Parts: sequence; C-alpha cells; structure tokens
Amino acid sequence: MDNDLKKNTFLRLAVIEQKKYEEIEKELAGKSVHGGVVEVMPRRKALEMERNNPGVWWARQALNPDNTNAHRDATGREIIEQTDGKVDVFIAAVGTGGTLSGVTEALKEMNPSVKI
Repeated sequence: MDNDLKKNTFLRLAVIEQKKYEEIEKELAGKSVHGGVVEVMPRRKALEMERNNPGVWWARQALNPDNTNAHRDATGREIIEQTDGKVDVFIAAVGTGGTLSGVTEALKEMNPSVKI
C-alpha cells in the first residue's frame, strides 16, 4: 500500500472503545488533523472497513511492535541524551503501552536498576 495512503487513512481512522464513542465524536466533530478530517468510529466498523476495502490500513498500535521499537529507538534515546544518562525513575501514562515499554527497554539497557 502507498505510504501516503497509509498516513491519510491512519489520520482519518480513530478507533475508540464503544462507551467513549459518542463523547469523543461530539468533541472531534468537524475538526481536522494535518489536513485530514477526523472520523471517529466504533472498533467493529473499523475492522469491517479494513476487511472490505484494500485502501484501508489500521495501525493497531497496541499490537504493532513498531510502536514499542520507535519509543525504544527514539524517545528512550532522547531521554538518555537529554539527561546525560542520569535517570533513576521513569513514569509514563499508559495508552497503548508503546511509550512505557519502549522507553523501559532503552533505559534498562543503559541502567538495569532504573525504576519504572
């Protein structure tokens, strides 16, 4: 699939748990991100769209190893560089888990005693 199509599809496709769907839909209605319109939809509809349309790509951030790898290779290294490796504790909010798991890998490689 064309990379531009992947990016545009990803920007338009937000997968939200059903109980939050209506609340988030109201908040995002009519807004745009990087020139693309935000379309909020239930997970089941996103799965159906992906299954039935070869032009739809879903990143699946929580299951995609590239999420963790990107945070290990970029975010984690940036934290290490900006602190000169002087990190004792790392705290992060958890969404898909990519930031927490990726940064943890980078920090633990540098200093196994870092507390997460």
